[in-house]
Amino acid sequence: LRFYTESGSALNEVMRLDNTGNVGIGTTAPGANLETFGGINALPTTSGSAIEAGIRVRGGGNVVSLDFGSKSAGPAGSWIQSRNATDYSTNYNLLLNPNGGYVGIGTTAPGAKLEVTGTGDINIGKFSGNSATYGTIWTTNSATDGPAFYVYQGNVIVNSGNVGIGTTAPGAQLHIGNVDASNPHILITGTSSGNRVYLGDEGSTNDGALWLYN
Repeated sequence: LRFYTESGSALNEVMRLDNTGNVGIGTTAPGANLETFGGINALPTTSGSAIEAGIRVRGGGNVVSLDFGSKSAGPAGSWIQSRNATDYSTNYNLLLNPNGGYVGIGTTAPGAKLEVTGTGDINIGKFSGNSATYGTIWTTNSATDGPAFYVYQGNVIVNSGNVGIGTTAPGAQLHIGNVDASNPHILITGTSSGNRVYLGDEGSTNDGALWLYN
């Protein structure tokens, strides 16, 4: 089943429903239940209101729209943008599961608000205030180190509250607890091999201890 528009004496096919039940808009060979072909094949612009998206979702009488598009120029990818349909300089929030539910990346059964699953090292996110500096959060599951959590090329800043390592109830700005008394709680190393500082619990005497090595 084909749908046409007429321009003078010319007919232009704009939509097709094929014999498998797939609908194509802008394509004569849809490969899914609904496939659209069109848009600007680039990232969304930040001004104007010309049609750019392949698909637009918009409520009746509402300028808030959710646009979907793609680009083939490297790096290729697809995009989603929530914005004003009449003024692309105005953007809006994109809400995922506003009524509840979990979001999974790399998993079909997320068990938390956001669960990211993969194999080996996983880069959870890259955060940048400008193009020159950035912070990366990632995990590793190596055979020697076991599961670990890293913040790379960035600072960890706790604006207020306490930080607990080995305790769920930190009583100071930094509280390290439940550590084997035979092992130091804090290890500080220098650039030269052998230079290190240990700070920990003496164990049997219930005294704190500081060890300096060179």
